[in-house]
Amino acid sequence: MFNKLHLSAFKKIYDDSPVAVAVLKILRDENGKPNDFFYEYANKAMADFDGLSVADIERKKYSAI
Repeated sequence: MFNKLHLSAFKKIYDDSPVAVAVLKILRDENGKPNDFFYEYANKAMADFDGLSVADIERKKYSAI
């Protein structure tokens, strides 16, 4: 979804935001039906909201958390 330049700019804006922010990718089964989510990005406020660390959720499937 993000290339390195876009992710770098996005992170500069949202990493320290007090507002919970996450970018999720919808994962689909072989029939195209949504079956999971993948955390492309999550800031610290989002991790705190979930009671986890950023490393616990970022770049992971929702079903694996």
